[in-house]
Amino acid sequence: MIFWLMPMIVVVFWAGMNSIAEYQSAQNAPPATQTVAQSQAASFVGYRDAVGSYMQVNPTFTGNIPSSSLSAWLAPGQPLPNGAGNQVVATPSGNGRIIYSWAQDYPGMDYAAVQLTGGDASIGQVSGTQWISPTYGVQALTVPGFVPDGDILSVVQIGS
Repeated sequence: MIFWLMPMIVVVFWAGMNSIAEYQSAQNAPPATQTVAQSQAASFVGYRDAVGSYMQVNPTFTGNIPSSSLSAWLAPGQPLPNGAGNQVVATPSGNGRIIYSWAQDYPGMDYAAVQLTGGDASIGQVSGTQWISPTYGVQALTVPGFVPDGDILSVVQIGS
């Protein structure tokens, strides 16, 4: 009965140590790296917010929202993040939508994005088919294959 406890402790310890190491690497990054991470994070958050704003106006939309359709919600002159993409899928009930927004990740970018948004739990990083929150670690969400591995990702569900 106690045999299952030790592997669980090891997994939790390993996940915690990885999160701490990633956090410390972001905090100890050279200023140039931090500047790139902060700049790219701001660009990603603006892109993600534009995708969300588009969905508020078009709540039944599914598919990929072209970047050209997002210009009304992007700040003037705001660059799109490198590798920006999105996909909107219907929930199983068909009454809601799941909004996936992603971009190329840079060291410390996911932490910078979470800080920039005041702790938004919808932001994480893709590792294979796992979504890893810089705040909460590995999440139960399975990332669809259309999101590139290693990218920063925001997942938001609207409706049921």
